Amino acid sequence: MRTRWDIRREGRAWTDEEFESRVELRPEKLEVWDGKLLFTEQERLALLGLLLENVGADATVRLGDRHVWVSAALGGPRSFLSDPMHRLMLVLLALTPVVVIGGAWVLTLLPVPRTTVLSILTSAVVAFGVSAFVNAFLRD
Repeated sequence: MRTRWDIRREGRAWTDEEFESRVELRPEKLEVWDGKLLFTEQERLALLGLLLENVGADATVRLGDRHVWVSAALGGPRSFLSDPMHRLMLVLLALTPVVVIGGAWVLTLLPVPRTTVLSILTSAVVAFGVSAFVNAFLRD
């Protein structure tokens, strides 16, 4: 069920008709899970909707940097590196050639046939290329 929020500039109390449906949306208890309030994004959005109706948009936007609110309202582009997962994937992508080159260097020190070293290097380069392509393809 999708809730139809009535968020106004000034906060407001719920009408008698709204009260029961709004009370059902509130969390049973306020928990912190993995550094975030509540367990799911849906629960967080429901709580946010409840608070926004009661507090209002004017008070809400005074809580942060106005440039962030304007950018969000206009749908401005977000920096690729603003997402922690993107930063992590970029670090892993950058470390892959270091690991491949280091592994190849170690293999040259061992009594391993040159064809085996070339096979491993070729596999690693192909895996790196596929990984880079998949990351680029799956990116927003």
